[in-house]
Amino acid sequence: MNQSVIFYRDNEEVIKKSVTRRARLAFTVAGVACTLMFLAELFSEYLRKAIQPIISGALMTATGDGEYAESISNLISEMIQYVLYLVVPFGIALLFFKLISLNQPRERFTSHFTPSLPFLYLFGAIGLSYVINLVSNLLFGDLFELFEQPDEVMPTSVLGVVLTFVSIAVLPAVLEEWAFRGIIQKNLMPYGRVGAIIVSSLLFGLMHWTPQNIIFASSFGFMLAVCYDYTRSIKFTMIMHFTNNLISVSLSYADQIFGEDNELYILFENLYFYTMIIIGIVALIYYIRKGVKKKNVSFARPKFVQYKLPARRYFFHAIFNVGTASVLITYIYLLIMIFNSN
Repeated sequence: MNQSVIFYRDNEEVIKKSVTRRARLAFTVAGVACTLMFLAELFSEYLRKAIQPIISGALMTATGDGEYAESISNLISEMIQYVLYLVVPFGIALLFFKLISLNQPRERFTSHFTPSLPFLYLFGAIGLSYVINLVSNLLFGDLFELFEQPDEVMPTSVLGVVLTFVSIAVLPAVLEEWAFRGIIQKNLMPYGRVGAIIVSSLLFGLMHWTPQNIIFASSFGFMLAVCYDYTRSIKFTMIMHFTNNLISVSLSYADQIFGEDNELYILFENLYFYTMIIIGIVALIYYIRKGVKKKNVSFARPKFVQYKLPARRYFFHAIFNVGTASVLITYIYLLIMIFNSN
């Protein structure tokens, strides 16, 4: 046999083993990052309780309004807590991902693009998530009620409203997209695009705690991940995420202002909900037929032999690793705590 052929085959086996080893490490890092996120959320609660009275006291001194100071200090301390339990674990994960891919050739992109008909994709993604949420409610509604959390009263002061929109619409859109699309999905993509979409979507869903929220967030996260996979544009997924959360917090305020029994509000909510479902179905049909990306999208790829894990091996390593085990054990433990608190 030709020596060059033997060398190529040996080299190919070395590449496969190297990629498989790095893939296992990448899955472990992704799972451990989410585990640390859950744990950081718990421990940062002590920090939030420590700094909240300090902020409240300062506001009380400045305004003389105890109720206002309490409301605003709660919002500010919760925002600080949220930033910490996302930035710290995923910042550490980013460093480890860089170490895993050190000296490895990576895919480079010439530009970032939005999907074809971006507004259709944006609202279609929200609409399809509503469809999946509706079906899951019909099937598992009784189970969801066991984990249902009471609605919180939204602040009505000008600063309170602004901070609420920032904490619910702006911060999650930026930080969660940075974490789950910009770090998790991006660093799992070299080993398989479809697997990276599914794994990042499920981990994104898990951070939303309750079963009903997980189904909606995983569905919407899947749409975000598909968009990122085809367009490589984290800016557009941030816009999508922001729009969804903006609509959600706006509807919550409308519910609080008009009351859930108000006929006009019920009519508006139903009209919005079913309109979004129709848009979602139309978007699904359109993108199945036409594709997600624009025709002029082109990526610059380095010229090297790139080995992708077969789907079966990809999901085997994604499921059976220390990171996945740690995140599932932590999540189940915390879910039991939530259930017992109800």
